[in-house]
Amino acid sequence: MARSLASRMAFATADFTVREHQHWQKTARTYEKTWGFLTRQCDRALLNAVQCQQGCSLVDVAAGPCYVAEAAAKAGAVVTALDFSKNMLDLAQARVSAEMASHTVRFIEADAARMPLEAMSVDVVVCSFGVPHFAEPEAFFAEAFRVLRPGGCLGFTVWGYSFLTEVLQLIHDAVWAHGNPHVSLPPAPPFFRFSQARTTKDTLKRFGFSNVQCQRVPVCWEVHDARETFQTFRGWHGQTGALLAGQNTEQLAAIEAAIAVSTEAKRSRPSAPCQLQFDSVLTTERVQLHLAYLGLELGTRGSEEDQPKELLERLILANCADLWQTKGLPLKRLPTIQSAAELAKEFTRLQAADDRTLADEYKRLEIPTQVEAPTKRRELLQRLQRVAAWRVLPVHELRKDCQELRVSTSSEEREELFQRLISSAWGPQMPPPPPPKK
Repeated sequence: MARSLASRMAFATADFTVREHQHWQKTARTYEKTWGFLTRQCDRALLNAVQCQQGCSLVDVAAGPCYVAEAAAKAGAVVTALDFSKNMLDLAQARVSAEMASHTVRFIEADAARMPLEAMSVDVVVCSFGVPHFAEPEAFFAEAFRVLRPGGCLGFTVWGYSFLTEVLQLIHDAVWAHGNPHVSLPPAPPFFRFSQARTTKDTLKRFGFSNVQCQRVPVCWEVHDARETFQTFRGWHGQTGALLAGQNTEQLAAIEAAIAVSTEAKRSRPSAPCQLQFDSVLTTERVQLHLAYLGLELGTRGSEEDQPKELLERLILANCADLWQTKGLPLKRLPTIQSAAELAKEFTRLQAADDRTLADEYKRLEIPTQVEAPTKRRELLQRLQRVAAWRVLPVHELRKDCQELRVSTSSEEREELFQRLISSAWGPQMPPPPPPKK
């Protein structure tokens, strides 16, 4: 049953982030009564794992009510709380300001995938149970890597699989027994994807993190009124909430009664609360920037072949922002350091190529052009470099360029976007693709 449940929590779509934003805007005031008392149980373990200490700069991403941010500030950290829900941040700012003598937390309304922070500017990035709510967790990991200094640490928590078997299973069993289990559910990312240590480690290593550590942190949900379990999930926006919302009145009454009976069974004695025991998964990883991660070897300075290596070393060690401005590399838009390495090499190769080689490459791309001779090389080089960047930019960045250049397409396929940009950016646009066959 657990596997069938997990399989229903399948894929993210474009409107997932919109649904998440609407939910958090609407439920900001009720979070403490529903989930806040659970997530706070992991705050101390999270801050200890990332070695939060006096004077360190820490960013709490998807900060919500800012429990982690507040605890970090009380420990002496210089804290930034970042969330895309203005209502959440407004409530958190009012609460934190009232509880703390000094205003040591900076609040920023922003998306986890596009943090308005300088590269290599913070020591710690934390995220308390926010990752399962991101449409593109990889975009968050890439941003965390970008803003962390060498030696910096990323830490985040997610629900463990026992949350599925101990809590969600209780609800879904009641639905299967008394309701309609085949309700159409809104598409969403795999909720327990990063509950698996192997998946987490493999994903994070692609973004340059090393020494990935996963540990389990126990959580206990103490329910005094057995009806509380049903009510908590009835108002939830996720797929379990959608499953309950799809039941009729009679089914809901039967489901609520069944869940109350199952919850009551967790009470050890009449005066004790019902205890739902499960765990969370706490992951920490450190940024260790070095050329070995890129599979490169340092060579003798000065030769043309060493230029990409020197460029990458400067990128890795200190000068991401400067290189982005002076070399034309769109580093802030690239998903990984590896893609920056590939693009740096290609830029260097193009800059060293003679005019004929550039013209031949340009011709193979079939880019419409009418460039005057005096500016031909510079124009060809700029366009070829832009094409090289398109080859490695993530899909969401390609779509941004399509919008900027007014290239008509609704495609989410990389190759389709790439070809349309090449064919339309400097000439007449391609006709829109035909509608899909029914």
